[in-house]
Amino acid sequence: MYQALLTILLILSVILIAMILIQPAKNQSSNVFDASSGALFERAKAR
Repeated sequence: MYQALLTILLILSVILIAMILIQPAKNQSSNVFDASSGALFERAKAR
């Protein structure tokens, strides 16, 4: 029984992570996993 619950938990975890990664970003800085979001971690320019 424990093995079955652990297997179901692992499968659901992988599906949930895949669903989050597949969703389109609402703006450029919200998608941390996108290669184009390099500016997210850069320092702000002085005025």
